[in-house]
Amino acid sequence: MKKVVFLFLFSAVSLFPFHLLAGSFSKYKKDFLRAVKAKNVEGAAAAIRGMASENSKDAVKYILKFALLSDQLSSYGFTDGNILELNKAAQEALRGISDSQALDYMISQAHRHRDYRVRIILIEVLKEKSGEKFEKGLAECLKDRRQEVLLAAIEAVKAKRSKYAVPYLIDLVGKLQRKEGLVWIEARRALLAITGQDFDNTKDWKKWWSTVKNNFNPNEHSTVGAGRTMVRKKKRVPKLFGTEVVSKRVVFILDISGSMMVKDPESGEGGGTVMRQPGKPVNQQNIPESRRRITRAKNELIKVIKMLDRDVKFNIIAFSSGIKKWKDKYLYPASPANKASAIRWVEGLKANGTTWTDLALKEGFKIKEANTMYLLSDGSPTHDGQTMLPTGPICEMVKNLNKYRRVRIYTLGFRGANVPFMQRLADENYGKYKDIK
Repeated sequence: MKKVVFLFLFSAVSLFPFHLLAGSFSKYKKDFLRAVKAKNVEGAAAAIRGMASENSKDAVKYILKFALLSDQLSSYGFTDGNILELNKAAQEALRGISDSQALDYMISQAHRHRDYRVRIILIEVLKEKSGEKFEKGLAECLKDRRQEVLLAAIEAVKAKRSKYAVPYLIDLVGKLQRKEGLVWIEARRALLAITGQDFDNTKDWKKWWSTVKNNFNPNEHSTVGAGRTMVRKKKRVPKLFGTEVVSKRVVFILDISGSMMVKDPESGEGGGTVMRQPGKPVNQQNIPESRRRITRAKNELIKVIKMLDRDVKFNIIAFSSGIKKWKDKYLYPASPANKASAIRWVEGLKANGTTWTDLALKEGFKIKEANTMYLLSDGSPTHDGQTMLPTGPICEMVKNLNKYRRVRIYTLGFRGANVPFMQRLADENYGKYKDIK
């Protein structure tokens, strides 16, 4: 298999015009192929950077065609981490491209490249470019059929506050109105950020847009809704300790370590906490059972499960000194039978052991259909209960796993949680952190 792939890579060189085989570009291509054969990640990355320095359409073509071949690279022994490292090198190299023809080619491939991961990389590159053609090119990406690409495109046009994206976003909201899933809510959030408006139906959106589009300036109009970050909703939305559960493809990740047996004092008015008399420790016996962390977490999760619509799919992972799953591998419809099963499973959870947060997150990413995760914890990641795991590598692991998934990770922490870790985890993965009072 390796020989076949390598021969394919070398034979592909002949598909390029003959004049490209001369000079430095030819050298970089040979360097890349040699590095691939030797499983030399840094050598391959250096060759990619060299190719990009040629600043040409042909260099971009080669990088997109060969530097991002995940399947072929893995057959040569490249790990997922190695491949992601090369993908990052390619993305960074493409950022430096300024040739007009090369940029036009990148825009076209952001719409039509067969690999959705390449389309995402190109969207991220084009997001950093200024000019009308880039905004229009990104707006066209809102026609993509792949959810991960749509989310990347929505993020890009929202960040640029692109007026060219408005009609595409309106169409997207209309098309997904009945499903009201993650893409729908993110498209509405983007419209709110760009226009300052939030209509309940496509008809009103189109009517409004037809009256303002000719003179629309997002720097003026977006201030109308400057104080709002959430769109209006017609129906009640499940909330996990106040954090809305709006996605239709959800994984709940629950800490059931021994520290979840602790009972927290009631919070006082104004956000203060009624803890104890000065100088005296909290007496756990004087705190009601309803304030036990595991009890609160289970009760809150059960309330959310009961409110899930039938078109929602979900799963639950619990972690301590090991990983437990309600069901294996997939997401499951929120049917009455499945909700009853999930509730019984949650009710049976017991708190003990340590805090294997890293492995729980990794397990969550094995569920391919999930686009949103809710992580609830009260501590720092540890496997032995004595040594805290470095959280930087865990955040990097999750960011790598999420490079092309675009999973939203919302984190919720009881007192004692590692807030900087959970905050970073949410910030780097399109979510938010919330303290549980």
